[in-house]
Amino acid sequence: NEGLLEAVNSYDNSYMSIGLFQWTCGPAGDAGELPALLAALKRTWPAAFQDCFGRYGLDVQTASATATTGYLVLNGVILNTAARKLQLRGAVWAYRFWRAGHHHDMRACQLSFAAGRLAKFLDAKAAGVAVRRWFTSEQGNGAIHESTRKKLVPPSKLGWDRDGEGLIKRSKRADFAGWLRLTS
Repeated sequence: NEGLLEAVNSYDNSYMSIGLFQWTCGPAGDAGELPALLAALKRTWPAAFQDCFGRYGLDVQTASATATTGYLVLNGVILNTAARKLQLRGAVWAYRFWRAGHHHDMRACQLSFAAGRLAKFLDAKAAGVAVRRWFTSEQGNGAIHESTRKKLVPPSKLGWDRDGEGLIKRSKRADFAGWLRLTS
């Protein structure tokens, strides 16, 4: 994981990221996972969403209920450019997201989202076998997930690539020799 459930980062190229996996609003004009997380909170625990975000004019825009990315919307304006996202770096928004990370329902939503992300990763196939069969310990699963997510070991070296939504998919035979060169 990237931090505690209430961890906040507002100083990297993704403007605002929060929580266990540091879900971001996305760099520059790109979509991010944070809006999809907040959309799930809004759908499942609308009162918590309103308490933490809605009352401050923050909303979300995602393509569908199952989308893994989207955009934040502030006072009716889609935050889809670097200039628009810049306001999320302020102390007020950092505090609001930090405070939300302490809310019971937001924590439950984060844990549910994290479990879903891990399941997608562990169900991906390598050489026709689900990743969960190759790496059976919690430490092994965590190390591979974290190293591919942070691009310490590119998924392509494991024979995977990311699709248009950033999910890992099988693309070719694994290059473990290349992987060992990267990690030594």
